[in-house]
Amino acid sequence: MATAFRRDAALRFWTLKGKRTILLTGTSIGEGIAEEKTVLIENFQDVDKLSESAIAVSESANTAWVSELKRKNIRAIVTDFGGRNSHTALICRELGIPGVVGTRNATKILKPGRQVTVQAIEGDHGYVYDGAVACSGEVVHLDDIPYTAMKVMINIAGAAAAFQWWRLPCSGVGLVRMDYILAQRIRIHPLALLEFNSLSNTRVKYQIDALTESYEDKSEYFIDRLSASLGKIAASRYPDPVIVRATNLDSEEFRGLLGGELFEKRLNGQKKELRGVRRFQHPGYKAAFALECEALKRVRQEMGFNNIHFMIPHNEELSEAETIIARLEDSGLKRGEGGFCIYLCCDFPSNVAYAADFASLFDGLSLDIRKLPRWLNSGQIPLEGGDSKAAQDSNSFMRKVLEGVNEACHAQDSTFTVRGRLLAGASELVSLLVDIGVDAISVNPEAIPNVTGWIAKAEEGKK
Repeated sequence: MATAFRRDAALRFWTLKGKRTILLTGTSIGEGIAEEKTVLIENFQDVDKLSESAIAVSESANTAWVSELKRKNIRAIVTDFGGRNSHTALICRELGIPGVVGTRNATKILKPGRQVTVQAIEGDHGYVYDGAVACSGEVVHLDDIPYTAMKVMINIAGAAAAFQWWRLPCSGVGLVRMDYILAQRIRIHPLALLEFNSLSNTRVKYQIDALTESYEDKSEYFIDRLSASLGKIAASRYPDPVIVRATNLDSEEFRGLLGGELFEKRLNGQKKELRGVRRFQHPGYKAAFALECEALKRVRQEMGFNNIHFMIPHNEELSEAETIIARLEDSGLKRGEGGFCIYLCCDFPSNVAYAADFASLFDGLSLDIRKLPRWLNSGQIPLEGGDSKAAQDSNSFMRKVLEGVNEACHAQDSTFTVRGRLLAGASELVSLLVDIGVDAISVNPEAIPNVTGWIAKAEEGKK
């Protein structure tokens, strides 16, 4: 059963052009782009001083300002504080203007009269750029997006993006990066939560306590925040599949989390990079990975969203795959039980070279197409029947490898999905994937209209 969409509705797709310098980052409110000079509002009386069509900058906004902001045709609002349920967010939604809230230091950086561009088009993050940034907006009517036999899925970062694009006709979510939720919603190293009571760094302990104030069990904060975000994303697409990639941050990125410096030094004692499966299986990190599993299990079993599935990243060897699948089963996430699927993120050439072996262990393989040319050019994926440089440079070799992976997956009753930003501007590559017969393509939401059109045209040509 597919999700029902109103195909008579329309969505606006924005595109930024040229170079841009980020001045501020915050939470995106509303949808759109605005470019104008800034006006600083320090108190209620300053509202009367607003100039026409300016960008309002303040520590926070007050709903009592609405009529004056509307009268002055304010283009956007940027604040130091606030979130999705703040007064500023309510104002932006009522006026239909973009906003970026929670930037922390907008009032310090954005002096009165500064020309800036406010961008709130990506669902979760909003940005303020220096100067005027060229942009274009296109309205796409959903009934103009054709149906296709091939599944077309979207890649998103978090819950806000999921609800921004819920009307977009597609077959589900091909990639949710748990990394984003960990870095932006949780913000604390999971081991710092698990070992909170024994932390010796009083500064870090105080900061964690402030963020997790209502949680006596600090690990519950991690599970609660993660499951809430994943549950919202699953709800936005139910019953279509939502595939969540487990955390794939590198050690430096983990170190950037609150409390990360206290634990990453302790973990980095091995020669190979501690990332993905190697991290999940590290004796010092196993308990942290268990929190991810518990959050996913809560979404499936307690919230009832059995359309959410798991993708395993950075898994180079078959033995690692077997171990992590067994580990998931021990955590209550058994492949096939209740329709639960486990996918492999192809982060290594070995995942492609030995696709048949990996496909026998997973429900599907997911490949970021940008990686394949690099692996081919470096000779990391051997060519059967010879190693001609001419063959390696040709599109025919790329086609042969993709066909091989696709056939290997289907022989094992597994699926093959190709994803990545590269597809958004590569109509010939999309046509090739249709011709090969891959199961799904997963792209960023704004690429859906063009990519779906190319697929439909290619499918028509195959008849």
